[in-house]
Amino acid sequence: MACAAAYVGGRLLGPLPGPWRGVAWAAMLLPTVGWPWLLLLRHQVPGPWAEASLSVVYIALGLFSFLFTFTLLRDAAWLGLAVAGRVAGAIGAGDAPGWEAWLTTAGAWHAPWLRASGLAVVGLAVAASGIGALQAARPRIAEVTVPVADLAPDLDGLCIAQISDLHLGPLTPAGFLERVVARVNGRRPDLVAITGDLVEATVAERGAEVRPLAGLTAPAFFVTGNHEHYWGANAWCETVAACGVTVLRGEHRLVRHGNATLLVAGVDDPAGGDGGRQALPASALDGVPTADFRLLLAHRPTEGYRAAAAGLDLQLSGHTHGGQFFPWTLVVNRLMPFSPGLRRYGQTWIYTSRGTGFWGPPVRLGAPAEITLLTLRRAAS
Repeated sequence: MACAAAYVGGRLLGPLPGPWRGVAWAAMLLPTVGWPWLLLLRHQVPGPWAEASLSVVYIALGLFSFLFTFTLLRDAAWLGLAVAGRVAGAIGAGDAPGWEAWLTTAGAWHAPWLRASGLAVVGLAVAASGIGALQAARPRIAEVTVPVADLAPDLDGLCIAQISDLHLGPLTPAGFLERVVARVNGRRPDLVAITGDLVEATVAERGAEVRPLAGLTAPAFFVTGNHEHYWGANAWCETVAACGVTVLRGEHRLVRHGNATLLVAGVDDPAGGDGGRQALPASALDGVPTADFRLLLAHRPTEGYRAAAAGLDLQLSGHTHGGQFFPWTLVVNRLMPFSPGLRRYGQTWIYTSRGTGFWGPPVRLGAPAEITLLTLRRAAS
């Protein structure tokens, strides 16, 4: 992070007058180098001051990410233009001019280019941060059809609403969960799946903010994500259960839908550290009678390997945020084995949500926040 800040500062801050340059350097280095220590402070000494400081840093980190990306693209473009000019000069003259002459010519336009393009980089970074903040506050409805061979007739058309990775915390817009619950209820799903990372604080700090979950009109099920374990998973599970949501930690429930039986299993996130039965899909199926469709809720999409081995029909996950914003969208979608959307592994469908909220910088760009509506449909034979 320090090297990245040094690169961006060296390329953007040169034209600033001396005193302002020092202020700009401090403003850039504080969030990029200091955020791990503020994050540690936030966990060790929770409270409004640590929370507010970390919030400011997260906003600055989002802006810095765009500054770094656009500066890198700007410099790549400058290098391309310089090489193209060098090649064109060589072709036109029949012989390339000496490097000293070329550097003298390039220097004539380098300074104005640096100033103008530096302003453009800053403007684009601010604009991207603003647009990303708006998108983060307005999750879209993503409608997905899951084709299932030999699906029981009474399950044909069954709708599952999934919300994931809300990370309710200091930067979450006021009334955000209330609006999410209202939109879910408006679509009248048959059940609701909450696939972890619901919160970004302790129960003592933000327990009241999950109360809108009590307003869900369909049966709702919850599994922990890694962030629940950072902030007290047992207390959060009790709080969520008090809202009328069924918490699944290595266990299952059977839901009747007409004459069909739907099994809903859920596993604890491995961040709990026990590595035990609560985190194993097969354990969640212990003692299961015959069911017409078997659904697994697991925060991490990589549980799909074990879900397929256990013979589950569909797994719903989150965790990756789809990278959340450019350019991390490109990185995450390349590195993760189950990228966002509906994927098939063996006989098991795996849907990975991009998440309904955000973590860290309040930005969504290239990976829109979503409330997912998954409809089961009988596949044509």
